[in-house]
Amino acid sequence: MKRLPTLVFILSLALCLATEAFAQLPHSPTPCHVGELWTTKYPASTFPAGSFIHIPQGQTIVLNTTTVPLAGLLVEGTLVFDHTVPSGTVHLRTAYAIVTGTLQAGCMLGSTMVRFTKNAKITLVSPEAYSGPMLFHATAGVSWLPEMETLFGSHPHIKEAAFDRGLIIAGSGRFEVYGAHKGVSWTTLAATVPAAATSLTTDGAIDAWKDTDELLLASTDFEYPDPQHLAGREPDYGQDELFSPVGFGAGGHTILVSPLTHGHYAATEVFTFPGGAQDSITMKAELANLTRSVVIQGEASAYSSQHRTGGFGTEDLGHVALMEYSGARPTCKVEWAEFRDLGVEAKLGRYPFHFHELPNYATPPAEADMSYLKN
Repeated sequence: MKRLPTLVFILSLALCLATEAFAQLPHSPTPCHVGELWTTKYPASTFPAGSFIHIPQGQTIVLNTTTVPLAGLLVEGTLVFDHTVPSGTVHLRTAYAIVTGTLQAGCMLGSTMVRFTKNAKITLVSPEAYSGPMLFHATAGVSWLPEMETLFGSHPHIKEAAFDRGLIIAGSGRFEVYGAHKGVSWTTLAATVPAAATSLTTDGAIDAWKDTDELLLASTDFEYPDPQHLAGREPDYGQDELFSPVGFGAGGHTILVSPLTHGHYAATEVFTFPGGAQDSITMKAELANLTRSVVIQGEASAYSSQHRTGGFGTEDLGHVALMEYSGARPTCKVEWAEFRDLGVEAKLGRYPFHFHELPNYATPPAEADMSYLKN
């Protein structure tokens, strides 16, 4: 399966307070992450690759490391990403995760949003990367314990979605991440740029963009995905361009770039009709910033491309789904996050991000319980 188009979204989670049991732990109490450190609770020496981790209700765990590849994760309590790790990166790696509690990066303090400006990753890993004694018979490398069967065995959609390397937010679960704000996630060119141009101007202000960001400049020419119908064209011919800025000009609207390969159009065409009436169409190339401080991604693997037996549908790269459970519906508040390399090929209900058959509200919920995806 080819890499799906990068999908950028954003998440934000409820403020989690430490219990008395964690009050004396040697972790600096900051507003967004107060709890027991992952490295203390689940050291790799005790929980090696292929382990199943369960965070029970009433417990808050602060992820402060890159985990070993897990065979499964159940979050009934709270898992928050540490914003104080010196390396600046925390990384959760698991074959699947079911969250009926809270998964959080950044937080809200009253009406104040505290954004996660370091680097956080959730990778839905390839199952064959590890092995262990507690493997579900149909899916090598995924641990499904009897306790999981008790909880979710009567909810086949949740169970099956988890086995498709799912990040499943179920029941009253909350998935909330506030990523670093970049001003605008995309804008348009202010003027046409020719091939070999080394600078471009934008309509929107890009003051918060950085030279380490990954930018995508859309094509304004024809695309040729099928060379059999257009002889002489190479496969998947297109003129979109992926690059990082060389620098920025003054004023917050100019980006310096390495010479572009193609020209990109940006102008307003005015048309005069018989009788003198006029109309106009604005056509401008879009420029998107793909970089986010929070990334949820799938991991390609030999196993994931072979374990499905539907004929043409073979690739399983992981997915995110919100599902009703025990009469409750989940909540997500997603801002400035990236969803990369996700989706199960040729299978309905396995999209990069999926609100799975959630019923309409009889009455509008309180703002704190409203879900959204943004930037």
